[in-house]
Amino acid sequence: VYNPIEFGSTKRNGRSSLCAELNLPAGTPLVGTACRIARQKNPQSLARAIGLTLTRAPQAHGIVIGTGSPDAVAEMKSIIDECGVSPRVHWLGYRVDAPELISQLSIFVITSYWEGLPTTLLEAMSQKTPIAFLRGKGGLEDLDELNRAEGPIAAVADTVAELTDGIVANLDNPAAMQEMAERAFEVGKRHFDVQAVALKLEKFYCEVMSK
Repeated sequence: VYNPIEFGSTKRNGRSSLCAELNLPAGTPLVGTACRIARQKNPQSLARAIGLTLTRAPQAHGIVIGTGSPDAVAEMKSIIDECGVSPRVHWLGYRVDAPELISQLSIFVITSYWEGLPTTLLEAMSQKTPIAFLRGKGGLEDLDELNRAEGPIAAVADTVAELTDGIVANLDNPAAMQEMAERAFEVGKRHFDVQAVALKLEKFYCEVMSK
């Protein structure tokens, strides 16, 4: 039973404010993440996924929200440089408005080796932001299972190349991408909303007390 978040009647915000902040045309596709840049997050794969996506989607820009190990950030930037897309990747650092920024992304990406509770993925789902992630351990396994059983709710892959394929395919088909995000919202609300988790806990405690 995970800690819950609120899945309300969320209407996804437009991308105009973040685009305006970055001096980009309104509606520019934004591919990004929000995380602490650390080993657990597999930053090398994250940088490659963003870099390769931007090479195949020249109209798109990359967004990285968060800070972390200076060495890990430097390595990510080096990989982005190798992909030749550095001018289109924006490093926003720590932002108190990260949830609002997540709502403005075209697709939210995670490449973690493991996650206890992938809160940022759930936040993206709750705001109907499409998601993409590499298969990993912990809570990522649970979301992968929901993707198989009740999805598709995400672009899920085993490798960076496959993940890039999934991200680009979604960017090329906005209607299908938004349909996936709508389904992810419904699945997330069913399993991770505050009321749903409260009912699970009540059932669990009742079962324990009856033994």
